[in-house]
Amino acid sequence: MDKLSKQQRESLRKLDTDRLRARLVKAGAEEELVFTSEREALLEMMADIMLQPEPEPAAAAVPTPAEMLEMRKLEMQFKEKELSVQLEMQRQQLEAEHFHRDAERQAQ
Repeated sequence: MDKLSKQQRESLRKLDTDRLRARLVKAGAEEELVFTSEREALLEMMADIMLQPEPEPAAAAVPTPAEMLEMRKLEMQFKEKELSVQLEMQRQQLEAEHFHRDAERQAQ
């Protein structure tokens, strides 16, 4: 706890014991240890967790040429399916227009 800033220590001390336990479990502390420890030990555990450096985010993986080719293939398949759906919608629209024209002609 001594290595934490004054503000961090005060913030930790204000935490309800149950909330402190919940945060420790969420941070990956062993449940049995958390629920059998006294408040001071819990504060120390939380301080240790807070002092650990943040893990660096994993660098974005650069796709291999084979993966890029596969992605491009999937994009093309998606585009083809999308165009197919659009074409079918246009076909159905034209069919409906022809049906209405025929119906109007027969009504006259």
